[in-house]
Amino acid sequence: MSRSTTSSPRSTGGPSPTAAAVHALAQPLAVAASTSELLVTDWEQLTDADRRDLALRVDRNVRRLAELLRGVDVAAGQESSTRRR
Repeated sequence: MSRSTTSSPRSTGGPSPTAAAVHALAQPLAVAASTSELLVTDWEQLTDADRRDLALRVDRNVRRLAELLRGVDVAAGQESSTRRR
């Protein structure tokens, strides 16, 4: 049985690039989802200030997710153009 001579990210103990990307995308999505759930389920009990704070938290995390996705799109475009060369 032959062994590959290239090292993978897992062989160094770090997460794979895919796992890191999934985590980076999932984190702001999870925060936005749980925060919006609080807004929906606890709306009547929340003060106006709390509602605004939670809405801003959702906004901040959705913007972060959009920024990350733009980065993925750019990276995918660069990878695609590199393959064509």
